[in-house]
Amino acid sequence: MSVMARLSRDDLAQVKALNPLDDIIDQRTKLKRANSRGIREGQCICNPVRGKWPLWVNAQTSTWGCLARGSVCGGDTFTFLEQFDGLDFQAALASMCGAEAVRDPEAAAKMEAERAARGAEHDARAKALAEDERAKAYAIWQNAGPVAETLVDAYFAHRGLDPVRSKALRFSAAEPYWHAPEDAGAKPSIVHRGPCMLAAIQGPDGRFLGLHRTWLDPRLGTAEMPREASGKAEILAADGAPLPAKKMRGGKQGGAIRLHDWHEGSGERVFLCGEGIETVETVYLAVHRGFGVNYCAWAAGDLGNISGKALGLSSRHPTKPGRWIPSEEPDPDAPGLMPPAGAAKAIILGDGDSDPLVTMARLECARRRWSRAGCPTEVRMAPEGSDYNDLARGQIEGMGQP
Repeated sequence: MSVMARLSRDDLAQVKALNPLDDIIDQRTKLKRANSRGIREGQCICNPVRGKWPLWVNAQTSTWGCLARGSVCGGDTFTFLEQFDGLDFQAALASMCGAEAVRDPEAAAKMEAERAARGAEHDARAKALAEDERAKAYAIWQNAGPVAETLVDAYFAHRGLDPVRSKALRFSAAEPYWHAPEDAGAKPSIVHRGPCMLAAIQGPDGRFLGLHRTWLDPRLGTAEMPREASGKAEILAADGAPLPAKKMRGGKQGGAIRLHDWHEGSGERVFLCGEGIETVETVYLAVHRGFGVNYCAWAAGDLGNISGKALGLSSRHPTKPGRWIPSEEPDPDAPGLMPPAGAAKAIILGDGDSDPLVTMARLECARRRWSRAGCPTEVRMAPEGSDYNDLARGQIEGMGQP
């Protein structure tokens, strides 16, 4: 592209055309082929999890979004470079077409204003879509029943846990599992229908935000159930590829699955928080009867929701090319999940079966955020290669109290 003294909207479109957004993102994380809507999905750059593809890119409109970083997180090429490289508008423009192209501040400022207006329109559409998804998730939740004496009890027993009686959990005996193949033109279809544990995600104000679902193995509670199996259903796509047994619908940013709130009585109020239901429930059952302590236990769903947005640049992973380690400094303008009011201290439970550098960076970000907000916080990691529920199932010995 030739050097431009002034940049019009057409010039800006040319910059984006010569620097395809999906190419920029594809250098950092694996993207799938485009689906029938022209959308490519990928793993979260900050917190890649096997089997989860929360990042989406629309090459035709040069827009992106990431559900792991918030239900309305996303934007255009410049927003991406700002969030992941720390570049402002002019620096991002210079990185794509050379520093001389931005020598006219007035033209650059005009384009930035136009981009901000389009960003506001994008956010409004995203919020409307998020509310529609929340309403659909709530309808699914409303149609589910109690968990007592269902396969949910058998699932927890299989995981070495007592039955869980929580208002946050419900059961569906024949929950449909929808899946959309990667092939262009393919439409979502039901590839599985079976027993499912449903967990409500509530925001800081208690409002329903979204739904977490775990499809269960129908053999639970029978002699046919292998002890070494996870207890989750084995779900296959039409082509035989395995699919994750857990799914999210609606939002979760800043919310949590409130498994156990404070019980009546006195005692120091301690907040337990981890990613998964099984991890949190394992530790809660081990410690909640402790003398003089009043525990509250929530599951956040994933690392990104615990940590919230970080401030500053990501760093390259020292041993995994294409992977990035997020900053440990919390963004005060995007708090994410916070401890409930009244917590004297908090304990964050870290799984040891994920990348340790990424996990510790995320949890340290949360620890700093919560501690600075007046809630002293500690991070307790499970042994490498395991999570706390592995301990309850007897696969690893020596779990200490948090």
